[in-house]
Amino acid sequence: MKITTNYSWQKSHQKRSDILRNSFYHLDLSFYPIKRIDFTVSSEYNQREIVQDRFKDCMFLDLQAHYAPTKRVDLFFHVTNLLNQNIYEVASEHGVNYNYRRIPLRQQSFIFSLAYKL
Repeated sequence: MKITTNYSWQKSHQKRSDILRNSFYHLDLSFYPIKRIDFTVSSEYNQREIVQDRFKDCMFLDLQAHYAPTKRVDLFFHVTNLLNQNIYEVASEHGVNYNYRRIPLRQQSFIFSLAYKL
């Protein structure tokens, strides 16, 4: 099992109390139950303050599976946007400028692929 994580945040250096706060978390979990099979789950969690003390949360999950039945054949299955989040809201403040956007996201997708090594 392999775990990778990342946490970041945005904080203004100004001493004002009306600055918006944002945070971002990223986590990858990889599992290798047997030699020829592996799974990876990726998650992203964003928390954005859209107005003072009001936050918008958005979480994304992706899943990837890999199976190698032989040395020459690889099978892959990938699911993007497992939770089917379709709107992403962003708010930011820069000095006296305030920006708020609603961004449509890509739809949920399922991809199956086969690779053959010569």
